[in-house]
Amino acid sequence: MNSRNLIPPRRQAQQRRGRAIRRWALINASYLALLIVAGIAYAVSSLSGNSADDGQDGSERSRNLNPTLVALRQKVSRLQADVQTVAEVEDRPDWSLLLNPVSAALGDEVVLSSLRFAGTASESADAGNATKPNALQLGGMGRSYRAVTDFVLRLEQLHYFQRVQLVRTSPGALRAHDSVSFEVACTLPGRAEGH
Repeated sequence: MNSRNLIPPRRQAQQRRGRAIRRWALINASYLALLIVAGIAYAVSSLSGNSADDGQDGSERSRNLNPTLVALRQKVSRLQADVQTVAEVEDRPDWSLLLNPVSAALGDEVVLSSLRFAGTASESADAGNATKPNALQLGGMGRSYRAVTDFVLRLEQLHYFQRVQLVRTSPGALRAHDSVSFEVACTLPGRAEGH
């Protein structure tokens, strides 16, 4: 089964925000409904409590409502904690959706020794985008220049990156065999290059 999610990240973020907003609205609406019901119950019990029997019925009803109110308040507080957790996690992308296809593109003749997400120098000065990377930098070894080139081509064929650039290659040795050391920079879509 193909587990790739081809929905653009911006659209996925919009969907997550929409779900969080709907959940927040539902929690607040249920809490408001709970307060209205409690207010109505209190108003009815205080207005109709002229006789001693009505007073006893009202106090009995309020005792029955109290555990319900406590349970509903606990449920509302749990749901609010869930909404807060969703809001905290929402801005943290699931990088496994990108890294799984990258690891599949390695093949048998290429190994990675480093992987990091980074932003451009001009972007790191911009406080609003400093936490959002716009490039994936890969380093590793290949059995030959052809193996490294094929890896770069497979990365381009994934169509996950705006640009894939082979930054550096140099001869090296991997377990006493000749090999090629390389660095690849993959620009993530959604940002103009140079920003």
